[in-house]
Amino acid sequence: MIGHLNKNQIDYTIFHLALSLKLDESIKSYFYFNTLPNSTNNQINKIIFDLSSEEFDLQNVKWIDNIPILFSLSEKDKFYSIEQNNLIFHHDLLKSAFYLLSGHQELSPEYTDKFNRFPYELSVQKKLGITKIPIVNYYFDIIWQGIKEFCEINSIELNISETKPSFKFFLTHDIDIVDTYNIYDLIYYMKVFLGFTKSRLSLKLKFKKVFEYLYNFLFTRKNPNWDFNFLRKIEKDKNFKSVFYFLPKGLKHQDAYYSFNEPRLIKLFNSLIKDGCEIGIHGSVRSAFNLKILKSNISALEDYSVQKVVGIRQHRLLFDMNITPKLHEATNLLYDTTLGFAEHEGFKNSYCHPFKLYNFSEDKPYSTWEVPLNVMDATLFKYRELNLDQAMDSVKEIITEVKKFNGIFTLLWHNGYFDDILHPGIKKFYLNLLGYINNIKGKSCIGREIIQDLEKKNFEL
Repeated sequence: MIGHLNKNQIDYTIFHLALSLKLDESIKSYFYFNTLPNSTNNQINKIIFDLSSEEFDLQNVKWIDNIPILFSLSEKDKFYSIEQNNLIFHHDLLKSAFYLLSGHQELSPEYTDKFNRFPYELSVQKKLGITKIPIVNYYFDIIWQGIKEFCEINSIELNISETKPSFKFFLTHDIDIVDTYNIYDLIYYMKVFLGFTKSRLSLKLKFKKVFEYLYNFLFTRKNPNWDFNFLRKIEKDKNFKSVFYFLPKGLKHQDAYYSFNEPRLIKLFNSLIKDGCEIGIHGSVRSAFNLKILKSNISALEDYSVQKVVGIRQHRLLFDMNITPKLHEATNLLYDTTLGFAEHEGFKNSYCHPFKLYNFSEDKPYSTWEVPLNVMDATLFKYRELNLDQAMDSVKEIITEVKKFNGIFTLLWHNGYFDDILHPGIKKFYLNLLGYINNIKGKSCIGREIIQDLEKKNFEL
């Protein structure tokens, strides 16, 4: 990312700065974007943003008050100062925010993981140890503090339209599987037990899973994955709503085994909608890269859910920064909530509010909103292999950061993810987590409501 931010990129960043506090146009008139850092060009009574033309270099990151500045411009160990009635930002906070928000780091990865995803290992967040901190929110907070001091010193009335949202809880479920003891899973666990498939399970657990699947497949009609009544009961007890992202059929053994036209699915759709929940699309594995397939996914779900699909989460969190957001925009989806690291809980774009990715090929933002994904059940217990106490502490740490900025905490919990053989105490963990969020007054929301709230503010970019 060589060169100064251009006007469109600056406007994009200022737009996100103004999301929580609508910036008065009169204040913007004081902005001066300085391409000659450390020189004020004889400006008077200006808010001066020094701009960097350098490419991102991990070695040049500067830390001030435990906040990393990706594009540092001076030796000064402070973010800004007031000099001759000017407010001068000594480091390029705008470019630092733009780099993280826009998705720039994912444009040309050195390599991808086995699912062709941008790997956590390559991320700035991993390298700087800031995965669980919404750094962009901190940048914006610093800018606001500077603007307030500038206005006070220059006796400028700061007319701010207070639009700060309350801390919100966005509870989501990806519906990958609805039937538990099927022939495919039985074969899988038999392969695990016989050593044909790699697994971290102990020999004792392998035997338990084979016995469980074989017994239930042959003799019972139990179906732990069909736990929608349980999910809704505990959610309604706390006045929580949620979004259910349903996966279409597609590639064998990668997409869904169930069909949207099954009577039990249609009945479930109606029940969830009646409860005030939202039906979203869980894009099949090819839909993240193929417009025709994505359109077919959405159309198939709308045919039977009788609710317009406005939101998506891609299956397996598949996302190509050069392709997927273009497809989401082309299908007029209002929002996507795929952007989280599968390998680590936290903030993939270092921000805890909805935002828009940047279309670098057309030098403008995409129209689709991104609602960041913070925590996924499989991240905690499969990728990270945390115990229950470690997982709870980590999630609470993230929630604390989100709450600090009145952001949105997004939780992905798969239906059926309550296997006490693999994860003893997992059901209690989930119940305790929902109880904690309820106790700290997390306001429940669904995706379409998040976007409606944004549209009410009439933000323009």
